[in-house]
Parts: sequence; structure tokens; C-alpha cells
Amino acid sequence: MKQRIQILLDCDGPLADFAGRYLSVVNTELGTSFVPDDLDTWYMLESECFKMVPPKDLKAAKKRAEQAVRSLGFVSNLAVQPHARKMLECLKPFSDITIVTSPWNSSTCWHYERIQWLRDKLGIQPKDVIFTSDKSRIDGDVLIDDKASHVENWASTRPTKLGILWQMAHNEQSSCRHARRIGTVEDLVRRIVLHDWR
Repeated sequence: MKQRIQILLDCDGPLADFAGRYLSVVNTELGTSFVPDDLDTWYMLESECFKMVPPKDLKAAKKRAEQAVRSLGFVSNLAVQPHARKMLECLKPFSDITIVTSPWNSSTCWHYERIQWLRDKLGIQPKDVIFTSDKSRIDGDVLIDDKASHVENWASTRPTKLGILWQMAHNEQSSCRHARRIGTVEDLVRRIVLHDWR
């Protein structure tokens, strides 16, 4: 194995429960009780569970949720995923971790709160965070992300590197030709350690 593996790690999904907080706003608006495991697509409100909701109501819920995302405190109050701390603890001994996360361009507080959240909740320093909508431009040895298109675009041009789709309900139906599907910390560490890093 290489002396130090350079890992690029997504935030929302692998570390932060963005979907859970987003759905809490939608549920309040609609009087529903959906959870992230009910989602079957990255575009949450296009999931099968929302098909019976009248389009007018769904549009209003989406507008309310996106207003919430842009508001002060939304990111700061995201829950840490149950496996997140264990993931970081298991990866740090043999890797350098850089958080590669998408910006929310219509929010004036997203960037600041994301930096603060990563530092306060997980001990990740601002120097180790990159904001980009195009993760394929960032080089490393491993990319861990829960959006299939991000992993596929990154891994398809790096055949010797390791693209990992962090398995969640919303990506179970996503195509994943150039990446490995992994959903536990133990399998993640094993796959990285056993990869041929020559």
C-alpha cells in the first residue's frame, strides 16, 4: 500500500444527514413523515414516495425547503451520520482526507456554516475543505461520494484510482460502472487497503 492515501470525501451523505433535515421541512409542509430510506433517487422530491402528492403541493414544499436550505442555521444544525466519526477514525491512520463538497450558490451562509460544521462536529480544518460543483477536476487516490454521477465522472478518467459510491437508499438504482459500491466502514477500509496502489 502507498505510504499515505489521498482521500477525497464528500460531506452530504457520507458525513452529514442533509436529506433528513431537508425532508423534515418537506414533511412539515405536506403533513407527511418520509425519511431518507424512502428516497429512490438523488432528486429527492422525484422519488416514488412523492408520486401521490399533488404537484401544486409538492412545488410549494420544494420552495419552502429550498428557502430553509438558504437560511441561517440550516447547515449548522445538520445531524452527523451515525458512521461518520468511525469512518474518519479508521481512515486517518493511513490517509490524508480532503473534504470535497458542492456549494449552494444561492445561499449566503452555506460556505461559512459548512466550514464551521466540519470543524466543530468532526474536527476537520478549513484548509482541508474544497468547494466545487465539478469534483472530476480534483485529483486524489480515492473519491468517496453518494452521488453516482460524481463518482463515475471522477473514476472514468482515473483507471488506476478508486472511486467509491457510498451506498444509500437514493442511489441503489444508480448506474455505477467505474466505481465500487460500499456501505459500511469496515468494507470501505478493506477495499482501500487491498487496492493495488502500484
